[in-house]
Amino acid sequence: MHFVVVSPGFINIYCTGYKIKVFPCQSSDLKQSDSWLSQMLGGQIKTKTGVRVSEESALKLTAVFACVRVISEGVATLPFPVYKRLEKGKEKARDHHLYNMLQYEPNGEMTAFSFRETMQAHLLLWGNAYAEIEYDGGGKAKYLWPIPPNRIKRVKDNQGRRRYRVTLTNGKTKLLYKEQVLHIPGLSLNGIDGLSPIGYAREAVGLGLATEEFGSTFFQNGANIGGVAEHPGTLSETGAKNLRNSLNETYAGLGKSHRLMLLEEGMKYHKVGIPPNESNSMDFVLHPGENDLIINGNGSISFEFYKELI
Repeated sequence: MHFVVVSPGFINIYCTGYKIKVFPCQSSDLKQSDSWLSQMLGGQIKTKTGVRVSEESALKLTAVFACVRVISEGVATLPFPVYKRLEKGKEKARDHHLYNMLQYEPNGEMTAFSFRETMQAHLLLWGNAYAEIEYDGGGKAKYLWPIPPNRIKRVKDNQGRRRYRVTLTNGKTKLLYKEQVLHIPGLSLNGIDGLSPIGYAREAVGLGLATEEFGSTFFQNGANIGGVAEHPGTLSETGAKNLRNSLNETYAGLGKSHRLMLLEEGMKYHKVGIPPNESNSMDFVLHPGENDLIINGNGSISFEFYKELI
């Protein structure tokens, strides 16, 4: 048996009389949920449709995945050189210690394209992009390592200084100073923390996922919601189960639709489903816009077009 005891500042979870976990009391908004709340809820928050949606599961919706992919890849293709300002104009500062890191190799494991693509994807889904700054022995930035936004939280220490608490893959946490973190916020209400687009559009994404699931089930059943098989006699529980299994194995599924149904022992079939010509009501469009061609196109978009788009 599990039960929870709330004490001043802490929540204690007990199992059959033994305390198994203690963690500080915290609060979080559902639209802009913190990592601890997402982890308690399995990383996903339930919508009104009954579908649980997180920033990662939202990618299962084809429209979300397409938008994130197109924008992230577009930003990743753009150059990111460091410039030196001149009295008139500018020039590339190829001898600057940040030039190669930002333009070619942000860290020893990722290309510049992969790094920018990942950071932009984080920004689009969570509204924030984070990267840990690794310094060399001389105090110069050497590498940038992306941090999943659901594993980092902005906090303040006892002196009121901004820190970042990072949850590692082993469950442990570590604190980073603001000088150790590159933080890129999206649309913000306080100028510091970006707002999660998925958090604010969670219900719309949930509706889209629910619609896709409904459509899959609809066609899995042969575009027929169901029917009634009428038997003139009385069937036992075993007989009814065998009959149901036989009909499902023979006629259920999109690949088995429109087959000729053979009924025995005077049985009659009464259809109560939706006619195929009415299945067009399954059409669903999520946030159409002027760039719909980009999402549904073949992906062969020029670099010049990306520059104009961004």
